[in-house]
Amino acid sequence: MVQEHQPATLECVVTGTPAPEVKWYRKEIEIKPQKGTEITFNPETGEAKLTILEPTPQDETIYRVRAVNKFGRAECRANLLISNAVVVTKPEVMHAPRITKPVPALIAHKGKPLVLTAEFDSTPKPEVKWFKNGVELAPTDRQVISIYENTAELTISDVTKKDSGKYEIRVQNPVGEARSSGSVAVREREEIVDETEDKPKAPCFVEPLKPQIVSVGEVVIMEAVVDSYPTASFQWFHDNKPLESSPAVRIVTKENRSVLLVKEIKPEEAGGYTCRAENVVGSVTCTASVNIMEVTWEETTELASPTFVKKLSPVRVMDGESVDLTCVVKGKPTPKIHWYHDDKPIKEGKEITILQDTEGVCSLAITEVFPEDAGEYTCRALNPVGEAVCTTSLIVEAYEYVPDSEIASSAVAGSLISGSEEDLLSPKEAPLSDTDTEDSAPEIIKTLPQLIPAKDGELTRLEVKVKGKPKPEGKWYKQGIEIKSSQEFQIEEFEDGTSVLTIAETYPDDTGEIVFEALNPLGVSTTTTYLSV
Repeated sequence: MVQEHQPATLECVVTGTPAPEVKWYRKEIEIKPQKGTEITFNPETGEAKLTILEPTPQDETIYRVRAVNKFGRAECRANLLISNAVVVTKPEVMHAPRITKPVPALIAHKGKPLVLTAEFDSTPKPEVKWFKNGVELAPTDRQVISIYENTAELTISDVTKKDSGKYEIRVQNPVGEARSSGSVAVREREEIVDETEDKPKAPCFVEPLKPQIVSVGEVVIMEAVVDSYPTASFQWFHDNKPLESSPAVRIVTKENRSVLLVKEIKPEEAGGYTCRAENVVGSVTCTASVNIMEVTWEETTELASPTFVKKLSPVRVMDGESVDLTCVVKGKPTPKIHWYHDDKPIKEGKEITILQDTEGVCSLAITEVFPEDAGEYTCRALNPVGEAVCTTSLIVEAYEYVPDSEIASSAVAGSLISGSEEDLLSPKEAPLSDTDTEDSAPEIIKTLPQLIPAKDGELTRLEVKVKGKPKPEGKWYKQGIEIKSSQEFQIEEFEDGTSVLTIAETYPDDTGEIVFEALNPLGVSTTTTYLSV
């Protein structure tokens, strides 16, 4: 902000090789040097300046600077405010509640006390409530609810089987609401755990979801990371309605991490977003609100054009290998990311995964590259303030195929030419063929346990891991009948050979033998368990 009739200078630093051409714009009209307006650019230092000697209220608008060279362009924008303009005072700053320590999933033991604790952050002071299976809890002699400044605690003495269920905390203020829940299972006695085996662990949020305030059309990224064994499965909800990955709302899950990305948020997409993580031991949820502010980005005070703090690096891979191109971009509001291969837009597909997380890490992963995938790859980041471009090259080297017969002939010829009589008479190891070194029958490296006990109505998750080349096909069987994905049974296959069978709710008639079979042209391998409900 400057005083009326006092010189106003807008300046920035531009770098690039070769030195870029710099132009200034008032809204969309290019500014030329004239009386009362000075434009300077120093190619050595990169300093670019626009000076208005005697600004008036008519000069109060958005100014844009653009730098262009043969490798790309970059833009930056800023508002010029004149001191006698009308200034709208900001109301008292309020923040939607945020869960800083979520409710855990626990196994409680009959007759012992149960303590559930959650921590939160909220301005102004929020209303805090506890729920069990969706029903609000009230304090009783056996059930004590304690609310402190940023902590809430629920204590239940002398736990019984009836105390099993889903416990949830809801923290609400005028700006929004945050939720967190965890499942509690009550056992008769503490089970004896085989110390030689990894002890199962219910999911626990490492970093809870954070509330966001955005403008219409902005990118919204929510990320959930849990500590869980076995690996957790994730599901996202908007105002309690399940979300599925789509071009507009993308969900990318890998191991114990899941990212939700809304490419261009609409007014109807504001509200509460919930992430649920679960495994065979238990489940947890975390909810954060996304509010849409009724101002445009031009009225926002804190803006930053996209900047690559870590650029793409050139990559050289062999034909058939995987590749991961990664960069880090910062900007406010969150930049929209577009990827290009030789100037053609890249679309996500079965073999291509595009990811952008809350830390600004942007990646393009290709599971199997071919010679035609070689070339120039570009990541373009843009927001209303400007844009930035980062480019790298991908080189794909083809394998040189040598027939087995040629390898054998060369080996024999070499022996006849250079070997002594003793060498020729001594036994030789046969050379390994490509098939011996590369292809292999399926091998299950993570097998099923002999017995899986499950409770009536509980979620049950079975996980195996297999290796082999060609990549084995996995099938699940229940009492000799192949299991297909359905509402009752969910089958997930991962690139590392992991296969997960999730039974939404187990019933006594699910009791029986469950078999996982892995097969490829070189063989078959199986692992079996007995499910007892």
